[in-house]
Amino acid sequence: MPARNLSLFERIRFRGNPVANLESVVSFARVRFTLLTPRLVRLEWSETGQFEDRGTYAFPTRHAGAVPFEVRQQGPDTLVDSGALTLHYRSETGKAGSPFTADNLSIAFELCGKQAIWHPGLPDT
Repeated sequence: MPARNLSLFERIRFRGNPVANLESVVSFARVRFTLLTPRLVRLEWSETGQFEDRGTYAFPTRHAGAVPFEVRQQGPDTLVDSGALTLHYRSETGKAGSPFTADNLSIAFELCGKQAIWHPGLPDT
């Protein structure tokens, strides 16, 4: 079909498989964490519990081999450990997954030989 007959969205549509390997996904209620690599995690929170699976410029294809990781529950806390990073998420008591804040989400990792911790709102230096 000639490009002139396609809508803008059809012309710029990403080709690929944007749905991640389910073995690399941790999800519950309104929260979904997708380990794209051991050092890269996609963070999603949705009021409705519906998540976005369309491709992006950075990742038109998210489906890849499973990323090895461990999930531990400690009360309201969920820890996702890939070996390279440890994600810590605390769900508010009585709520089914709260929006991400500096108080309930952090990711610990090593940077230049030192332990570093990221959380929402942290300036990118």
